[in-house]
Amino acid sequence: MKTKLLCFFFFVLLLVSCDKNSVYSKLDRNFESNRWQSDEVKTFEFTIEDDSKTYNLELQFSHIYDYQYEKVPLNITLTGPDGTVAPIPFELIIKDASGKQLADCTGDMCDLIVPLQQNVKLAKGTYQLTVSQAFKKPYLPNVLALGLNVKIVP
Repeated sequence: MKTKLLCFFFFVLLLVSCDKNSVYSKLDRNFESNRWQSDEVKTFEFTIEDDSKTYNLELQFSHIYDYQYEKVPLNITLTGPDGTVAPIPFELIIKDASGKQLADCTGDMCDLIVPLQQNVKLAKGTYQLTVSQAFKKPYLPNVLALGLNVKIVP
C-alpha cells in the first residue's frame, strides 16, 4: 500500500513539475493516522514575481475512496505581501447531489482539485495561505493530503 501511494504521489509530482504555467505546487501529506485534527492549520507560502499576469489558485484534497462526508467546511485566509489578510469563504464539496464522488480515484486513493480563486491579479511578493478544517468533531477522518497549486492563466 505504501509503495503504491509513494509511486502515485511521485507520478503526480512529475506531472505537476512539467507544467510551464505552474508558479507553486505543494502537497502536504502530514496527517497522522489519516486524521486532520480540528486545531491543525496547514500553511502554504508562495512568491509572485510577475504582477502583470493573472493567476488561478487551486486546492487539492486527497482522501480515501468512498468518503463518508458530502462536504467539508474550511477556514481559508490569504495573507498578501503587504500584510493584508483576506478570508476566503469555502466549503469543499466532495460529492454531487446524487452522491457521486467528484474526485478522481485510483484504487482507494482519491484526488479532488477545486478552484479557490480564478483569474486574480496578485501583486509581487510573498503570500501565505492557511487552511484549517471547521468540521464539528475532534478530527476529520480519512484525509491523505492537502495541497495548493498556483498557476498562471494562459
